[in-house]
Amino acid sequence: MTRPANCAPAFAASRGGLVYSQVHNFMTSPWIGRGFGVYADGVFPSGVKLFAGIPVSAPVEKGVLPTAVLEETGVLGFACLAYLIYALVRGVWHRAPHAVVAMLIACLFRFIPECLLVQAV
Repeated sequence: MTRPANCAPAFAASRGGLVYSQVHNFMTSPWIGRGFGVYADGVFPSGVKLFAGIPVSAPVEKGVLPTAVLEETGVLGFACLAYLIYALVRGVWHRAPHAVVAMLIACLFRFIPECLLVQAV
């Protein structure tokens, strides 16, 4: 089995290309972000289904959760989300029965890695 000499094609074909554009968009407005629904090339995609002028389909995938949050809400929004998750986990950890804590941990460990891992599209 031969390996490619360069990982750049695999990076661009996977979510890595999306992460690159998200970081680029984030750097244009790092404190407050660029807002929800920002697309990599700045153009609203075609083929989106609208209901009363509101998009109801998602033809694009944001890619990786941390960079998507940073792109859309900036450092301030990311800090608010991190605090919200921390407060939720802390509150459940100290007050809830063990079964509820186990359920919270299972949910976090089931869905967060899916959002963090760079996988081929």
